[in-house]
Order: sequence, then C-alpha cells, then structure tokens
Amino acid sequence: MELYLLKSGACLAILFVFYKLILENENMHQFKRAYLLGMLMASFGIPFITFTTYVEALNTTTINFTSSNSEFQVEETATLLDYLPSILWTVYFIGVAFFSFRFIKNLSQILFKINRNQKVKFTDYINVLLTEKVIPHTFFSYIFLNKQKYDSQEIPSEVILHEQTHAKQKHSFDVLFIELLQIAFWFNPFLYFIKHSIKLNHEFLADQAVLNQGIDSSLYQSILLAFSSDASTPRMANSINYSFIKKRFTVMKTHTSKSRIWTRSLLLLPLLAILIYSFSTKETLNKSVKENDNSFINDFYLKIDSEDNIYYNDKLISFGEIPNAIKSYKETYPNEELYCAKIDVENKETSENLFPFVEIIKENGIEKITACWVKGDASKISSKNITIKIEKNKSFTVNGISATINELPNILAKFNQSLTKKQRSKFVDVIIISEDDVPMEFITDIQEIINDYGINKIRVPGSISDNSSMKNGATKSQLKEYNKLAKKYNNQDKENRVVLMKDLERLEYIYNLMTDEQKANAEPFPDCFPPPPPFVSLKPIDHIIKMAKNNAAFFYENERISSDKAISLIKENSQLNIETTNFKNSNPIVKITKHGINNSNTNIPPPPPAPPKPTKASKVIKGVNGTDANIPPPPTR
Repeated sequence: MELYLLKSGACLAILFVFYKLILENENMHQFKRAYLLGMLMASFGIPFITFTTYVEALNTTTINFTSSNSEFQVEETATLLDYLPSILWTVYFIGVAFFSFRFIKNLSQILFKINRNQKVKFTDYINVLLTEKVIPHTFFSYIFLNKQKYDSQEIPSEVILHEQTHAKQKHSFDVLFIELLQIAFWFNPFLYFIKHSIKLNHEFLADQAVLNQGIDSSLYQSILLAFSSDASTPRMANSINYSFIKKRFTVMKTHTSKSRIWTRSLLLLPLLAILIYSFSTKETLNKSVKENDNSFINDFYLKIDSEDNIYYNDKLISFGEIPNAIKSYKETYPNEELYCAKIDVENKETSENLFPFVEIIKENGIEKITACWVKGDASKISSKNITIKIEKNKSFTVNGISATINELPNILAKFNQSLTKKQRSKFVDVIIISEDDVPMEFITDIQEIINDYGINKIRVPGSISDNSSMKNGATKSQLKEYNKLAKKYNNQDKENRVVLMKDLERLEYIYNLMTDEQKANAEPFPDCFPPPPPFVSLKPIDHIIKMAKNNAAFFYENERISSDKAISLIKENSQLNIETTNFKNSNPIVKITKHGINNSNTNIPPPPPAPPKPTKASKVIKGVNGTDANIPPPPTR
C-alpha cells in the first residue's frame, strides 16, 4: 500500500508540474479541463499496470564461505513499531471522518440557501436571490445573486453570462469529483493545488465565453476588477472573483495556434510512456530453476499458530512429519552451508518450550536455528531470504533477477512485501556470493542499500555473519563526491558563500559516514551563510488594489471617491501622490492628490522624473548656416 501511494503521488506530481509549465497559460481551456481530470485517473491507475517478463535461470557455481555456529534464540518482536500500522490507519480514518464532515457541511449550506431563498427559473439555470451581500457564484445550474442588485438591475450582463457559462458547462461536476478525492486522499498535498488549478481553468472557460460574445476585453477586465474582493464563497461553488485576476487578464490576451496545441498535446505521449515504464509494476519470472541453483535459497521455515498448529510451506503438518519436510527441503536446496531454520511462534507459552522442535531439526542436519515469538497471526508471516550473486564485471543478480545499483532498491521492494522493515530485520537474511576480483567498495555500496531495506544478517564469503562490515566509513566514490562538493564551496568567497540545500544535505550525509581518519584527510566542511532576503517593492496600482480589498476610504482632492475611481485614476496617471493613513480600529484612509508620490505609510518609491522632450535639431550646413557655436564637436572616444 505504501509503495502504491508513493508511485501514484509521484505520477501526480510529474503530471501537475507538466501542466503548470507547459499548459496552464495557453488558450486551450477545454483540453486543459480534460487533462486535469485525466491526470488524476492516470496517476491512480498507472501503478496497477503490471508487465511480466520471463528469463532463463542462471546456472552459477557458488563459492563456499565460513558457516556460522549453531545458535538458538527466542526473541520477542512485539514492539511499538508493530502497532505503527494500526496507529497510522487510525489517523487516516480520523482524517477521512473530518473531511467527510466538512464536505457534508458545505453541501448542506448550499442546499439550505437554495431551499430558503427566492428562485427565478429559466430554461437552463435558476437564479437564487439572497438577501445578504454576496459575490455572484454558481453551483451546478443554480446561480446565487444579491436580490437587491438583481431587482435594480445593477449586476452587469457580462457577470450573468459568466455565471451562466459555469452552469451550462457543468463545472461543478469537476469540483465535486476533486472534493470526493480529497476525502479519500486528504493527506496528498497535490490534490489541493490541482483543485485550485481546476477552478482557475473554469474561470478561463467562463471568461472566454464572455469575450466570444463580442464584449470589449478592457470593459470586461474593469468589471472583473470591480468584483474582485476577499469575500468568501462556498468551497464547492464557482465564483467570478476567483483569485489570480492578473493571470486571467494575461490569458485573455493569449492566442494559441492549432499547431501549438498539437505540439503541446503530443508532448504528452512520451511523458505517459516514461511514467508507465517508471511507475508500473514489473515482474520477472524464471522459465526453469535447476536443482543446484541456490539463487532462490530459503530457510527451512516453520510457523506455529496460537492453537499450536504447525505449518511448513503454508501446509498443515504434524510434529512427526517434520523430518520428511526437512528431507524435502534438502532435496530442493542441497548446499549444506546455507542451511538455516526459522520458527515463528504466535503462542508465547509455546515459544518458551521449543526444545523438542530444536532437537528434531538438529537431528536432521540443520544446526543454525532461530526462533521468534511473533505477536499476531504467525501463519500470515512469510519471509524469504535474498541471494545476491556478483560477477567480475560488477553485474549481479538478486534471486535470479538481473539488476544494477540504481535498480536494487526497487527490486528488493518486491520481496517480503507483507513484512514491515522491523520484521525484515528479524526474519530476512541476505547472502552475497561474489567472485574474488570484485572491488570491495562495490560490495559495500550494495550492503548500504541492503541495510536501508532492513535485514537480519548479511552473510558474505569469509566474513562474520553480521552487519559489522557496514561500519568501515564512506566509500571511495562517496569521498570523491564529498571532496568535489566541499572544494567547490570552499573556493568561493566566505562572505558571499551560499550553499544549495541539496548539496548541504549530501555533504552532511557523507561526512557523518566518514571515519576520523577520512575526515582528517578530506576537504574541510564548508561554512554556510543564508542568502539575503529578496527586496520587494510595491507599485502604486498594486497598493491601491490592496487598499481597496482592505475596504479603505479613498479621497481625491478632498472629495470622497469609490475604489474603482481610485484604480482608474492611478492607471491614467501614476504620478499622483498617494498618502495612506492606517488606524488601529477602523479602515485605512487613502488620499490622492496631484503633487508627485509621497506615501508615508508604504514603501512606494517615487518614480524617476520624466526625461525632457528633445528639441528638434535644425540641419547645420557648413558654409551656409554653420558657425563655430552650432557645429557640434566630434564624439569623444
């Protein structure tokens, strides 16, 4: 489940970034609507795609290594981590309950407004007239308007047409779909950004419908500014004052040719191919497995449930049938040096009295035995050891599957998927069989990845059967990478040095792996200084719009004016003086006069003085009207 969520989340992130960079600002809104809904379904469906390939099993001779002494230990594996899945599921269902309640509450509020207010019915839509002051908004075929303004015909026809487009094109279906997805996947942050993009694209569609009626774009933009405010609208409704007014203005002026639309659309094909290849499930099966091939080595594995039933290979057997089971196991895996027995016991009392099982297993030739008491259903836990074979050319296989260093984490994830990392650290061993000429640092790189996967022990030729081989510092390739990064930043001036976060994290990771001797011989760790904060200046028109949203009172030459008039004045003449006075318990007051810019309360810098208009130079002809005074000197070099 965790792997599926990671894959679907990664698909969703990549597809959304593609939308933001390539599609969002293009005038192809119907296609974008289909893309936004389609990418949601694709991201949740791609991880379910499975590709199966069949390969011939490799027949490689194994190299003998030092076998460990016989051991018998009973371990209790019931820790806090065993309860972690239950805790996470509890948190998940609490989130589902919260978002379900919010969804039902928001839907009920809209339905309540529909039922309790006057309605004016038309063929394709219904106007709901509200007594409170509201920004026009739409839910399915219902358009919510202020009753007083509607009766006095103060609502422009362009606004009505805008909302009718939302109703006609059924934009509420899209919003309802993403709201339901947020209930099930409330923990995925990309869904919140995608919902915003879906609603913004709805505004693009409605704006386009209005402009297609021949309405002047400047007039329509002025109407949008007049309706722009911070007033809230229902979460599941489409509103004319939806955010990013500036972006909507930009997109209105954009014209996307048919060739550009086709080009952008065709870019999706390689992107989808890459996503399907990268995030689908790949299964590799062997056509045949030879008896002496130890690539698929498994321990002799017994499970004893709470009622003391004994299972071998998920089949119920009796105590007396254990010798026959061991005989069958040895026939399948004939290499005695790899023999190991594991016993999982659900009943704690049985786990304390396993002497008869230990004796009968030892009598039949298996010396190494590990027994664990597992709190829960032991019959449902099944572990599989992993055998890695490394050739001289650094090619290797994992349980018969060809792999590379980069592919190793994904291949390991295919084994023991029913076990947690904590359980793998108790039940799973990794056997590394390598030829003599394989570099040790290459084996160490593999061991690092295996250790992150979570294993009980690593068994390698000529080494102790534990993880001590992992504690010998950073590898040569890691030291090379560290020295390259550290030298790059140490060569920069210390006062102006800024280290990228990803490089800093990598430097810290490798530095913590290094031994004291490696640290002494490596480049010094670079000192870091945070980058200075960016300078932000505010334009006069932006300040006026901001004050309008804060319900400021506007005055022009000591006469009260509306916010729309103030915006219009500043657009016509940005040289006007703006003085803003903020009060603690009342709205700001903005005074606009005709004497340059001098705003004492905001950081609005005065604009540079307009350059003087150049005087038209008369043509100078030497000998006719040329004198020493009016003949310009040659240009200086």
